[in-house]
Amino acid sequence: MGRSKVDELAERLLTLNPRCRLTRIQKVYEPATAAEFDLGSFDYVLDCIDSVSCKVDLIMRTVAAGTRLYSAMGAAGKLDPTGIRIASIWETTGGCHLARLIRRRLRAEGFAGDFQAVYSSEAIPPVEQTNVACGTHKCHCPQYIPADGTEHKDWCATKKVINGSAVHITATFGMFLSGLVIQDVVSGVTELPTLHS
Repeated sequence: MGRSKVDELAERLLTLNPRCRLTRIQKVYEPATAAEFDLGSFDYVLDCIDSVSCKVDLIMRTVAAGTRLYSAMGAAGKLDPTGIRIASIWETTGGCHLARLIRRRLRAEGFAGDFQAVYSSEAIPPVEQTNVACGTHKCHCPQYIPADGTEHKDWCATKKVINGSAVHITATFGMFLSGLVIQDVVSGVTELPTLHS
């Protein structure tokens, strides 16, 4: 609580491998800040954005830059990890409302590319039938004001509803994304290094 995910992840990675070289960037990706991210310089982009407009913008710019993209679709409200799948964005079927919105927006933008998406086929009731909308009860979200004085994006105030998510689902989505990167790296290695004990 009270610490940035960027710093927490960096510390964890350095604990695992002190020789790891990290570049910490704590910044919101959105069309207004897109030019600050050199997407063509990355080997991989893992998209976990919730905002549809920001997500579509990142997808289109990443694919245009020729960088390998793996994208997470909707994990909110899901409870069954056995429903998590990997497919082309155009083949994400079942109960993923976010994937449907993304496909629609990409078509409207004339996007003809493709990328792998992690999604859940689990069908869930409409949000209006659950208690996750902030308007139905007292909001428990902590107030967050960045210590460095940067502008805080009050995402709660701009969203119609806040979709809750369960950590075993979001963590599994993250593991699936990581697995895609690892499989891709390993498939490009023609000769495995010799291990010495």
